[in-house]
Amino acid sequence: MVTLSGEEMVRIGASFKDKDSAAYFADFARSNVRKGVSSVSSRARNSQGKYIVDAEVNDEFLEDFRQSIREHKGEILENEYLEALVDLYKGKRDPYVSHAKSLLHDKEYYSGNIFDDFFDEELTKAIRAFQQDNALPPTGVIDSKTWMLLHK
Repeated sequence: MVTLSGEEMVRIGASFKDKDSAAYFADFARSNVRKGVSSVSSRARNSQGKYIVDAEVNDEFLEDFRQSIREHKGEILENEYLEALVDLYKGKRDPYVSHAKSLLHDKEYYSGNIFDDFFDEELTKAIRAFQQDNALPPTGVIDSKTWMLLHK
């Protein structure tokens, strides 16, 4: 849980098979920012072929959010590894990039700016080294398997 403006927020996400449903749901979530949603981000198709939308919502709005996901034929994602559904690669700018940098910094693979959300060459090299040390193909792309190992 995250606390924003004195209010506890819950991180929740949804995955959708088609882009239109994801876009419609993201618009619904953004239209409710003042009512209990603090942030919304949507992602293009990931390696599993799904479109991801995630947000931070207050407890009061959580059930409405879940209901809307079901109405839009989405799959509810409520776990600490939502980012595992987002593939990151060189050149991408995404809030999860700084999270990945922080995890790699803690494991002593990355020494650059952990607050920057741009996936640069230095991060690519760190990911490749991490992947190689953990018996993964050293692609330099942060995929679901790499995310899971970063969290161990």
